[in-house]
Formats: sequence, structure tokens, C-alpha cells
Amino acid sequence: MKNSLSLALLLVLVLACNARCAEPAAPLDTVARFYEASSQGDVETMKTMIAGPYYKTRKKLLDNNADYPQFLRKYYRGVVVQLERPSIGNEKMVAEKHQRLFQRDYVDNKRGRLAPSSPVDGHLAVVNVLLKFPDRGNLEVKLLLDLDADGTWKIVDEVLGH
Repeated sequence: MKNSLSLALLLVLVLACNARCAEPAAPLDTVARFYEASSQGDVETMKTMIAGPYYKTRKKLLDNNADYPQFLRKYYRGVVVQLERPSIGNEKMVAEKHQRLFQRDYVDNKRGRLAPSSPVDGHLAVVNVLLKFPDRGNLEVKLLLDLDADGTWKIVDEVLGH
């Protein structure tokens, strides 16, 4: 019951923000669907929404760990997910507005362009997420999304506790 309430609240937050935000809603939709799939232990859906380094670090869990769906359902039980309006731009926007994510993704890991699929401004988005756990406090997550060649937003990296 609590899990259903949390997901309902998440959908209300996303829909409310979509109505108010001037930027495309797609990054928020991707993140909301990702956390919904996570709370349901739906690893097949999760895999369709992630790419690049984010997928590489989770590949073994998603593909080979039969207990991972159950772990996810338990971990996200009762969690309220709050999403902030996305920042949409290019590498320069990430460098100026999200220094820690830029440092991690572009400098430390020497990744440069995450995906050469969309060289125009507006191919990167950053979404701030607040996860409110019923018994463990809050966790802040900053997600980096890239627009792939098909025009689909994919989560490609994260920074915890930004």
C-alpha cells in the first residue's frame, strides 16, 4: 500500500512539473519511469533507460543476479521520489552548473563526449532526485542523461549526495 502511494505521489510530481516546465519533459519522464521500474524490480525496463558508464557499472547486477529484482523491491519499498526540473544543454552547461558531475564524467574518467549522437545544444540533461526513505533518511542523487540517436533520453551517469 505504501509503495503504491509513493509511486502515485511520484507520478503526480512528474505530471505537475511537466505542466509547468518550459523544457522538454522527456528527461523527467525517463527518470520517473526508471525509479518506478526500480521499485518494482523490473530490470528489463531499467536496462532500456540506461546507457554508457551507468549501464556498465550495473551490467553484472542487471544481467546475472537473480536476486537483484527482489533486492530492489525491498530497497525502494515506501520511498518517496522527488524530481527537480531538469537542466538541459551541452557539456558547457554541465561544466558550469554541475561541477562535481562534470569532474567525475569528463575529467576523472576522461570520457569527453558521452555519446556522439547529438552534437547540438540540448543533448544533455541533469535531473536532481531526492529519495526519501521511510526509515533511513534522505539521499540526493544527480543523474546525467544523454539524448541518443533515436531521440530517447538515457541515464548515463550519477553522483550521489551532491
